[in-house]
Amino acid sequence: MNILFLVGNGLDLQYKMRTSYKNFYDYQYDIYEKRKSNATDDNPYSNYIYEALCKEMKKKRITEKSNWLDLELYIGDLSKKYWETSSEAGWDKFVEDFEEVETDLFAYLEKEDSEYITEGKQINFKKTIDNLLTDLPGAYSAKLKSYINSSPNISDHVKILTFNYTRVLDRILENSIKEYNGSLTGKTSSTVIEEVCHAHGLLNENPILGVSNETQISDLMEKEVSKYFVKEKIIDQCRSNNNQRNELLINDANLIIIFGMSLGETDSYIWEKVARKSINSTIPIIIYHYKENFEQKISSMTIREYDKVVNRFTKNSGVEGEDIEKLRNNILVAINKTIFEIEEKE
Repeated sequence: MNILFLVGNGLDLQYKMRTSYKNFYDYQYDIYEKRKSNATDDNPYSNYIYEALCKEMKKKRITEKSNWLDLELYIGDLSKKYWETSSEAGWDKFVEDFEEVETDLFAYLEKEDSEYITEGKQINFKKTIDNLLTDLPGAYSAKLKSYINSSPNISDHVKILTFNYTRVLDRILENSIKEYNGSLTGKTSSTVIEEVCHAHGLLNENPILGVSNETQISDLMEKEVSKYFVKEKIIDQCRSNNNQRNELLINDANLIIIFGMSLGETDSYIWEKVARKSINSTIPIIIYHYKENFEQKISSMTIREYDKVVNRFTKNSGVEGEDIEKLRNNILVAINKTIFEIEEKE
């Protein structure tokens, strides 16, 4: 069985890395203010995007709960407002401002990545795979078990598609046991953990920041400009085969697990592929969802939390008509569980 994990920044945060949107903003704010104060008539400086972000921060709209989806969508919204006030500067200035934000962001993440110590650490992948059934509530667990029992596969291949630019997961994987006896199907044989693939590139290797499609940016952008902001276009323009590789991983999967991702609109092009695979092949999608201070004491709150996850994924996958119910039936939700836990290497 090909088990595909899609992981996002929630995993880096689980590892206590300071890689949230607010972490970056808090770090960058003083740097931006210093750049402004050092500007002169001979050497002017402005950044439309940073200036707008500062206003958002002062209104307390950037919080610990903000995520990278908020930044990507906000930049898309700013592109729509930009032309109303700054069209005389042309799109080149907006692209340059965006590039400065990207440069700063990736430098910050590279600093955080390099400072994270992975020596002597390993991931117990067997524990994560063994816990899949118990991480889910009873009805979901029974549904997954029935699917697993119907599988003809006798061995498992675990594939990881990360949407993070950092290499902490890659480095810890190198220290970890990558093959062990036994499999999710319980039909003896073995489980193999394959190398990490980066959906949106790596730091210093064309990392991708942007939106999912043209509707999320100004409709006044020419195609020559929009290619800098739409993820699939960026990947293609960088002459990368990541789009094809990402789609192949999804299409080859027999089970898809999503962890640490906001399921947001700026990755809709990925959710559409995942949803279509699930509908066409009737494979389960396990979504690990984090909810702060969640307790299963009130049934209506529990039901609403499950519904929120299913509705968000269904909406942002773009599925319509009778396929909506098919997709909903394939989604299994685990709340406040962890995966790929780090252990000290013996």
